[in-house]
Amino acid sequence: MRISRSAFTAAHRRGNCGLLFAFVLVLGSLAACGTSAANQPTATTPPTATSTPVNPCPGSNNQALADQFAAQHIPFPPGSIITNKGSGANDTGTGHGSYTFQLAGACTSAMSPDQIQAYFVASMSAQGWSQSATFPTQSSASSPCGDPYCWKRDGGNNITLYVALQSVQALSTATTYAVDNLDYNN
Repeated sequence: MRISRSAFTAAHRRGNCGLLFAFVLVLGSLAACGTSAANQPTATTPPTATSTPVNPCPGSNNQALADQFAAQHIPFPPGSIITNKGSGANDTGTGHGSYTFQLAGACTSAMSPDQIQAYFVASMSAQGWSQSATFPTQSSASSPCGDPYCWKRDGGNNITLYVALQSVQALSTATTYAVDNLDYNN
């Protein structure tokens, strides 16, 4: 805001310099608080509550089972939830044709079925497993695997270890699957 030169001169002649000075200060303060867009109060967006992402995988991790599979060099993708789906043995004792098995259910979030399958193909090979066209069942030791997701390796002491990736399915933003670990006595 500007004060006209004549108002300034008139105030100065009357000896009202102190009053003029106070007037100038008040006007200067008002001008500083002017109504430009930069000085207008702005609406603020209220903070939004942050939420923890919900894990789409059901159940809780069975760490003992995960450790058991890891000890046999059977990898799971990081962050997988692993559950026990059963275990057992066939009825032929401990000799030729006998086997024990452990079936793990797993769920891995943020991975598609194709990514799970690719993970196992790469990881099983890296852990020393070779692809197997067969996977022993109760009906036959040489039952066909049926897909490229079966592996085997030598377990020592006339034992062959087998692993099969099974029932790979999309679940929301995750993938569920089963891993069958079988120790077969040759």
